[in-house]
Amino acid sequence: KARQTIITQLTKLGDTIFEVAAQPTLTISDVFIPISVLNDWRRKVANQLEQACIKNYQHLHQQPVRHAPYYSDLPLDYRANIHNSRAIEFYRQCDATINKQAINAQPDNLMRCRYCLKYELGWCKNKQQPASTPKEPLFIKIGNTTLQLHFDCKKCEMLIRGLSAERLVHANL
Repeated sequence: KARQTIITQLTKLGDTIFEVAAQPTLTISDVFIPISVLNDWRRKVANQLEQACIKNYQHLHQQPVRHAPYYSDLPLDYRANIHNSRAIEFYRQCDATINKQAINAQPDNLMRCRYCLKYELGWCKNKQQPASTPKEPLFIKIGNTTLQLHFDCKKCEMLIRGLSAERLVHANL
């Protein structure tokens, strides 16, 4: 029983990073060692092992990327979210063709979405057969704010644009 108690106390490594890989064997005869002494030995050995691991740890620093990713397969549009000069410079270093910057980088553009009011109202020529469709451009008026709707039917997208004062005069609302 003394042998089993020694093994049990020395293999309790619950709050350490270590685990006992194999059941230890003891070749001592019946010896009495207080549990507090066994626990102290276990803590000291675990601490020494942890310090040895820290001392011998080889930290690998990530090396900077030596080449830029390649983006020239397709021209980049607003979905690449290219908004500032650093993003533009990055994509140019990657040989990318930038067709359009991010939506919020383009004046008056507020939102682009797959939700389409023409489809919702039964006016979609691609997915429905409407009897008639309203003359475009379409507008939404919310209080004193007028928003223009632009439809990209090939991509099945709707763009909502805020109108500047100059564009409101030419819109003939």
